[in-house]
Amino acid sequence: MTGLGIPVTDDHIHIDRENGRGTEAAKDFFRAGGTHMFLVTKPSWSHGIHPPITGDEFREVYEITLKTAAAIRETGVVVFPVFGVHPAEIGRLTERMSLSDAERVMKRGLDIAAEYVGGEHTAVALKSGRPHYPVEPDVWEASNRILQHALSLAHDSGCALQIHAETGPCSDVADMARHIGMSPRRVVKHFGMPDTPP
Repeated sequence: MTGLGIPVTDDHIHIDRENGRGTEAAKDFFRAGGTHMFLVTKPSWSHGIHPPITGDEFREVYEITLKTAAAIRETGVVVFPVFGVHPAEIGRLTERMSLSDAERVMKRGLDIAAEYVGGEHTAVALKSGRPHYPVEPDVWEASNRILQHALSLAHDSGCALQIHAETGPCSDVADMARHIGMSPRRVVKHFGMPDTPP
């Protein structure tokens, strides 16, 4: 705990030990009074994985994130890993494969992420979302199917789902959650605006 006497948490942070400041950023966070962080997986290409072909390649992304989390803990910060597939992966993947194959690969990556939450208990939540920029209707639809898959995995794993999505309330995502019996309160936008529902 810091001199503030309360936890100070960053609920969506990327720490890049390969291309960024790595644990030096975590040290700065700690010196500024930060106590806890939710360390979210980065896109596969940021770790030199070009491109995932089966989805199993995301396991390497998760293992790198676990190693980063271990290094951050040495700074005194409490770390909660959040695993998943960045929604921007769909754009990179469809440069090299069909949209249906890209969807399959991303869903497989999410399946593996859920293993770390449900079985291995090394991650505390899942991450998914949809593009926060204009895309073709078929890409939007595929992204929503991937998001629905992530919601189902989060529901089955009993964890929260952090979503990277467009600005705005995203109230349809809350409806998706309710449809499968998941509380919308377990769906967390990585960036909220005043119109984002509680």
